[in-house]
Order: sequence, then C-alpha cells, then structure tokens
Amino acid sequence: MDPYLSRDVYRSRVTSEGLLRYRVTVGESDLFIASPADLSKEARAAALQIRGVIEEAIKKDSSFQSSLRPLSDDPEDPGPILRMKHAARLCRVGPMAAVAGLVSDHVGRRLLELTDRVIVENGGDIFMCSPEPVNVGIYAPGSVLSGKLGICADASGGIGICTSSGTYGHSLSFGSSQAAVAVSPDAALADAAATRLGNLLKDPSRIPKALEEILSVEGITGAAAIVDDRIGFLGDIEVRVLSV
Repeated sequence: MDPYLSRDVYRSRVTSEGLLRYRVTVGESDLFIASPADLSKEARAAALQIRGVIEEAIKKDSSFQSSLRPLSDDPEDPGPILRMKHAARLCRVGPMAAVAGLVSDHVGRRLLELTDRVIVENGGDIFMCSPEPVNVGIYAPGSVLSGKLGICADASGGIGICTSSGTYGHSLSFGSSQAAVAVSPDAALADAAATRLGNLLKDPSRIPKALEEILSVEGITGAAAIVDDRIGFLGDIEVRVLSV
C-alpha cells in the first residue's frame, strides 16, 4: 500500500514551530490539530456539535448524504447545511462534497475564539489561521511531483486548503488526478471546489481549462492540479519547491 495512504505519514511531516500537535477523533472525523495550547476538549465539543447538525440533516433527508448533484434549500435548514448546499450549487457537486471542509472550518473557527493560530486537518482538507504565510505540501501519490511542491498562501484571516484525488484516498472522484487542490477563505467551499476540480481532470491536457473553471467560482482564490507528471496552478497562490 502506498505510504501516503496513511494519514500518520503526511501528518508526521507537518512542521509547526511553537504549536502542540494532537489528534481528536469523533465518529468518522479524524482531526489532526496544531495550536499553541492543548484545545482537544474544545475541539471535540465543536466536532460533536457540527456532526450532530449534519447527522440530523441526513435523518431528515437521506438524499443529502447520497446525492451527487446540488439540492434545493429547505426553509428549516440550519446555517451549516445551507453552507454545504450553497457550496455544492456553486461547484455543481453533491452537498457532502463539502462535509470534511465544513468540519475543519467549524472546529478551526471555534478554536480561534481561544487562540490566534490553529491548524485543523481532516483527511487532507485543512482550515488554518496564522499571522505568517503558510506552506502546505501537495502530496500526490503516483506522481513524481508528490511531496516536492507546496502552496504558499496568506492565512492571516483563516483559510481553507482542500484536496481531492482520483487515484487514492476515500473521497469519490470521477477524474484521474493525483491531486486537485482548491483554496478559499471558506473551507467548505474549498472542499466542494476540490471535488469539482478533480472530476474535471480526466487527463493532463485538461489542467488549464479545469483551473480556469474553478477560479470562476465565486469565493475560490486559488487552485492547483497534478496529473501524472504535470502541474498547473492559478489564482492568488504561490507554488514553491519544498526541501526534500
């Protein structure tokens, strides 16, 4: 099995000077968190809260979990569910395409009530806030570029950096990319956009048009794609070579 399939492998490569690193697991949500102090209790409470909202939405309408297409709003939908549905409509995917990013975003912003620096990673979908620019490595197993490049982005106001893949991991993708990355201040939207980008990447020749389409989505500030040995990136991000 490819070693990058183990979350422990890429999590062990996180450098977070001055931050404590810890893990919080609630149901299917396996969160890696870094913050100046141990906020695992608060993170668990936030994860339980947002997962409760999502689980209630699924009980109310099973298509919320299974649909691969956007769903209409319900007047009784709570705010987080409306966010997922809105992201799905913008990106033309099902609402659950935004779920991991939503959980990361919700937990991260709750922790920001207690600290000014935080990283929350949930299966490759990240919310982070830092006064300094951040570098996030792009892991794309099956490509010679895997682990050699990273995205540098301004995270001072909180940012979502989410990744989808058509060749590894548990997320559903109809494309063939090793990594499809989307960046947005809203991690739920970044998650949905990464799914859409991954669906568009059938082969390397589609990288330019796919990136242009994703950057046309309101709220998406940057995107990157790796297919085989080719990479493309667009928007308000910088791709850097990582030290290896």
